[in-house]
Order: sequence, then structure tokens, then C-alpha cells
Amino acid sequence: MDLVAPLEQLQKQMKRVRMVFESGTPESLNIEGSIETKLNGREAVATFNNFDEQESLSQVNALKPSHITIEDLSLEDIFVARFNA
Repeated sequence: MDLVAPLEQLQKQMKRVRMVFESGTPESLNIEGSIETKLNGREAVATFNNFDEQESLSQVNALKPSHITIEDLSLEDIFVARFNA
């Protein structure tokens, strides 16, 4: 994995998607392009290394969450996510 990229490029392509589900998270949360997924009760958080709004959101919407939030990552979050991937 290439850890060297311009900061602006990293901030554009790396995103965190928070999903809230009405009755708990799905048992399997396999989202293509996600480098990390965390489940906690009714909430799931997926971190994307190369977020594609159309393709990534299509996969997220297929899971039928009741609420979706797309977040930019701080420089620290980007480093931690890429280092742990």
C-alpha cells in the first residue's frame, strides 16, 4: 500500500461512513472498498481508502440503513486507518 500521497488527495478519497440501522447491524457487513468496519449495537462505521460516491453509496444503501453520514477524516485518522489496513 502506498502511504505517500498529497494530503488533499488523501482527504478527498478517504471517507468514513456511519450507518444506523433500526434493529441492529446486519450479521455480515462486507462493503467492497472498505478498509475497516466497526460494529456497535445499531451503528456500523466503514472507512474507505478510495471512496467513490456512486459505487460506495450504492453498496451502503443496499444494506438498508435508516441513516447514513459521510465524514471527512482528519490527518491523524487517515494515518491510523492506512497504517492499520
